[in-house]
Amino acid sequence: EQAKGFVRFPYFVYNPWVNGAANYAWLAANCPPECKSVAIDVEVRYTGYSPATYAGEMSKFLELCKAKWKTIIYTAAWFLPYLSTWPKVDY
Repeated sequence: EQAKGFVRFPYFVYNPWVNGAANYAWLAANCPPECKSVAIDVEVRYTGYSPATYAGEMSKFLELCKAKWKTIIYTAAWFLPYLSTWPKVDY
């Protein structure tokens, strides 16, 4: 009862072992239909995955997401080198 007014939305850990479209497909298939926002955790390192590739696939993923949800990225400063460029979204 005390948490009734809290804003709630799913938290999704982006998986660099698959591409942006596959990440989106999994999230879309498993996200509650009433969901309006999602928090995307970008903190997983995949050895050999270039920062440019990571940024490109993240961009594709977010482009798919924006038609359905408001996206918020959850990360920390020490993960910044994982992507060559970071998207302009809420953090």
